[in-house]
Amino acid sequence: MFDMKRTPMAQTASIVLLAVLVGGCENFLDVNTDPNAPVNARVEVRLPTVVTGMVHTVYYGDPGQWTVEWMQQTSYNRDSRSYDELQLYEVQDNSANGAWSYHYATMLNELKLMMEEIDPEVDPAYYGLAKFLAAWTWAHTTDLWGPVPFAEALDPAIATPAYDEQSTIYAQVLAMMDEAVAAMKQTSRRRRGPTTCSSAAT
Repeated sequence: MFDMKRTPMAQTASIVLLAVLVGGCENFLDVNTDPNAPVNARVEVRLPTVVTGMVHTVYYGDPGQWTVEWMQQTSYNRDSRSYDELQLYEVQDNSANGAWSYHYATMLNELKLMMEEIDPEVDPAYYGLAKFLAAWTWAHTTDLWGPVPFAEALDPAIATPAYDEQSTIYAQVLAMMDEAVAAMKQTSRRRRGPTTCSSAAT
């Protein structure tokens, strides 16, 4: 009866076959990379969303709604709300949680990631614009809350960042805006893609 254990050639063939199979598995899952679901989007694709978020955070959002109501530019014409009774100036400790999250977790975090991913030498305009929007959001943040985390903010390794004085943040914000304007004045070295049909039409 044939016994593989006692046949050197069969043992060698089994080892070679196993090595081929193991080595082939390294690239086996590469076919599951979806080109239509990139991990990072291009800056020109992300920018409109960031600008829309800025409008919601700075001009709309809870602080904006509260202000126009308390200044009596608008009025609430019902007896009660499903949440804070803002028309009666009743605000809870957690009423501003949404606004705080929009400023830090959404806008400032996204702008920080954009500046880290943009090469300022290649895309100075986009880098400058992201920096300007970040400075603007920082100014609005300290306008609302006074001393807030700034120097140690947005660092995942720091769970409880220190609060910076408002005067310190304003000084940094002005410096950031000057740097942003200087960057936006520089010439971009980005290579333009192929001309689209719509733009080539005359």
